[in-house]
Formats: sequence, structure tokens, C-alpha cells
Amino acid sequence: MATLGVTEVPGPDSNPEIDAWIEKLGLKLDGDNDPWCAVGTGFWLETAGIMSTRSAAARSYESFGVGLGWPAYGAIVTLWRGSPDSWMGHVGLLVGRDEFGRPMLLSANSRDRVGIDPFDPDRVTAIRWPTIKPYPERYRLPLLSSDGEALSVNEA
Repeated sequence: MATLGVTEVPGPDSNPEIDAWIEKLGLKLDGDNDPWCAVGTGFWLETAGIMSTRSAAARSYESFGVGLGWPAYGAIVTLWRGSPDSWMGHVGLLVGRDEFGRPMLLSANSRDRVGIDPFDPDRVTAIRWPTIKPYPERYRLPLLSSDGEALSVNEA
């Protein structure tokens, strides 16, 4: 994926590539100074010809498309952030699992960049799929390596 490794710019400036994603989605944000995980997810969906939520709120994807009762490669996964009752969250695409069974998400704004990181499965609030059929079948997710310790815990 061409966006893997895109990073935010420290300080008041913003990465022009991320700014272009924000503009494509028609959002009004302060560039990469605002949380931008939903921007990345929306950009990837719309680049594939799938209408996104066009929201900067990660948890807007909790009602996107259709719910899946199982993990599937490429599914949209939302996570709570702060606490399960918080409006804050994180969103990304499920690309595998690590050797500890934790979901590995391709997401924007995790560690201030686009990357693939393991997440605590207890943070998952929804697994969604666009309303495109056929829906994915159940199968074992690809095994991806992680360092076994560096769970992403703050994606702001």
C-alpha cells in the first residue's frame, strides 16, 4: 500500500499528503494536528470506489456497512479509546493477527503514522464490512509478526 509509512509532521505544520486526504473527504480539520485515523480509513475506502462515512470520528464506522460476527481480512475494525464508554476511538483495516492472537490493524495515526500494529482484542467495538457482496467467508487470518509487547494504546 502506497500510504504505509506516511507520517504526521510534528508541530503546527501538517503533512501535505494527509491534508490532501482530508480535502478529498471534504472535512474541515487542522491537518494532522487533529486525529486522522478515520481520514486514512475513509481515503482508502474512497480510493477503492467505496463511499466512506466522510467523518473524522473513528467510531462513525461502528454503523458503517454491515456488521460481521467474525474477523475477516480487510474488515473495518473500530476500537474504543480512553474507556469503552468514551466517544473516542480508533479505526483501521484488519490485515491479520500476531502470534498472540491479537488483531493486527493497518491504520492511520497509530504512533503518528500509517502502520500495522497489534491491538488489544478487548478494545474492539465493531467489525464491519461495506455493503458489497459477497461478504467475506470465515477463514484464519494471516499470521503477522509483532514484537509481542508494543500494543497500540493511544492513537490521538
